Amino acid sequence: MKDNNPANLGKFLKTGVAKDYASPSDDSCRDQTKPFIDNSKQYFPKEEEKKDEEGNVIVGEGPPPIGEIPDLRSQSKLWKFAGINFGEYDVMLL
Repeated sequence: MKDNNPANLGKFLKTGVAKDYASPSDDSCRDQTKPFIDNSKQYFPKEEEKKDEEGNVIVGEGPPPIGEIPDLRSQSKLWKFAGINFGEYDVMLL
């Protein structure tokens, strides 16, 4: 006989369990990864939160873009017209 009770199905699928995958699973793993994590934090500085007069956090736009990523699919049509053709699949891989 099938049990169609949603509560039992939730227990079976463990949908209520929230696991923190970002933290190390045990102490030995934590001890080994901590130096690397601490060293990499220097590359990702946190900006200070700016607040307005009411105390609300002002959300910034972030740093300006460094460069642009060309649209190779549209450029490949131009190249094909000029006699240069890599093929659709190779352009997709690029």
